[in-house]
Amino acid sequence: MIIDQNIKFTGGCLVDNDRLVLTSVDNDIEFYSDYSEFSFWDTSNINDLTFTTLEVKNWADNMVRYISAQEEFNGLCCLSPVGKVFFIQDGKIVSIETLNEVERWGNLRNIVQIGGQLYVCGNKGQIYQRVEKNKWQHIDDSILSEQDRKAGVKERKKMRDEVINSLPEEQRTMENITRVLDERKKQEKKQGNRNLSAINGYCSNDIYVCGTSPGSKEGGVVFHYNGINWQRLTVPTTDGLLSIYLHDENTVYIGGYNGYLLKGNYRDGFIEISDSTNLVSIDNFVSIAGRVFLSTNKGVRQLKDDKVVTVDMYDELNQVASELLNDTVIIDVYGDNLLIVGKKVVCRYSFKESKINFLLSVIGQDDN
Repeated sequence: MIIDQNIKFTGGCLVDNDRLVLTSVDNDIEFYSDYSEFSFWDTSNINDLTFTTLEVKNWADNMVRYISAQEEFNGLCCLSPVGKVFFIQDGKIVSIETLNEVERWGNLRNIVQIGGQLYVCGNKGQIYQRVEKNKWQHIDDSILSEQDRKAGVKERKKMRDEVINSLPEEQRTMENITRVLDERKKQEKKQGNRNLSAINGYCSNDIYVCGTSPGSKEGGVVFHYNGINWQRLTVPTTDGLLSIYLHDENTVYIGGYNGYLLKGNYRDGFIEISDSTNLVSIDNFVSIAGRVFLSTNKGVRQLKDDKVVTVDMYDELNQVASELLNDTVIIDVYGDNLLIVGKKVVCRYSFKESKINFLLSVIGQDDN
C-alpha cells in the first residue's frame, strides 16, 4: 500500500501474525512534541490491507506486548516520555495510566515486561515497577538517591518561580505560566543527558539497566538489580549504551552508540566485542529462527559470531526497500515474522515462507 501523507513512522509492534500497530507523526512536528497517531493494521490479506487510526496528545513510540489474565488484558502497552502508559487492545486504547512523579525528572525511555510485570526506566535514573493496576512504584534506590529526589522537586519549583518572575505582573495568569513552563520543559528535554535508556531482565530479582553517565565525559553505565539493591557494574569504557539483549541464561549483550557492544553477565563481568570499523548505534535486539537482528541508525543488521554484519536476506530486502538497510529502523518479532519499520517504509519478513512482504510506504513530502 502506498500512502500519500506528510508523515514519518516513529514506532511499530506486531500484535500477532496478521495485525500490527504503528505510531507516526507529521514530518514538521518536533521530536517529543505532544502529538502522535496510532494506526492499527490488519494484513491478513496482503493485497488489501485495512487500518484504523487514533490521535493522542502525547508523543508515543516505545511499545511492548503485555498479557495479564487477572486484568483480562492481551494487547500492547505504549510509553510516552512524559509518563503516560497507553494500554491498547483490539485496536482501541482501553486505559491510560500515569506515572505521577515523572514531571520531576526527565523523559521516560523504555517499557518492558519482566516476569509478568511492567517496568519503565528514564533519563534521570528513575526506574518504575508496576505492582498492580494503576499503581507504579520507584525501585531506583541506590541509583536515584533521596538527594536526587529532593533536588528534582527543588529544580521544578525553581523553574516555576523563574517563569513567574520573568512575566510582567499583568501577564501572570495560570494559562501563561503553564504555557511558558511547557516551553521550558520541552527545551530541557532536548538538552538533557540521556541517562537510563534500556531495561531488561530474566525475573524480578535479575534485572539489567544501561544508559549514559552524565558529565563532561559521558560514557556507558550498566547496573544490575538482585531484587533488593542495584549494583553498578564495572564495564569497559564505552560511549552511551542503548539496548540490552538476553541471549541465554549466561549471556547478555548490551549495545550502544558508535558500534559499542558488550557481552557478559553480572557474575563474570562484561567484555567489549565492538568492531571499530562498524560505527552503527545499536538501538534494539530481537531473536527469531535462531538468528539475532539489530535495529540501528544505519538499517537492520544481524549479529553473527559476536560480529555485527549485514542481514542474510540482504538481496531480497535491497530489492524491495533498500532504505531499510541504510536508515534508522525499528524491529519487532512475533511467531515466524520479523517486522522492519523505517521512517517511510514498513516490511515484514516471513521465515516460514522465506519471503519479504512489502506492507506500505509513505510518499508524502520529505522530512528533511
